[in-house]
Amino acid sequence: MIGAVPWAWYAVDMFIAARERGREDPVTAGFHHYPVLGAAAIALVVLTVLMAIWPRGRFFVGLCVAVVATWFGATALAFPDADAAPSPFWSVAAVAWGVGIACMAVAEFVQARRKSPLPRR
Repeated sequence: MIGAVPWAWYAVDMFIAARERGREDPVTAGFHHYPVLGAAAIALVVLTVLMAIWPRGRFFVGLCVAVVATWFGATALAFPDADAAPSPFWSVAAVAWGVGIACMAVAEFVQARRKSPLPRR
């Protein structure tokens, strides 16, 4: 759960940015960027906790979290000058965290398949 700290910090930073910038917040498809990014960071933490406590959903939830975290880090690396982009260090950390979550989800899936394989026809 150490990974929750940077995500929570980022969420708070985005909510503060939304509050301070008000109407200057960039809008895409009717959504303000800063609150959406803050909510996404919180969702990543909550879904990771769900992954930890819900074995049946671990694979699907884990892969969803991994895709979003990896995508976020990769786009932040691709566009480091964007207002909401974290530093390159934290962008790489987000990618690494996403890859780590994906590895845990796949390992759990493989282990579960070994315990109870599907019936063969």
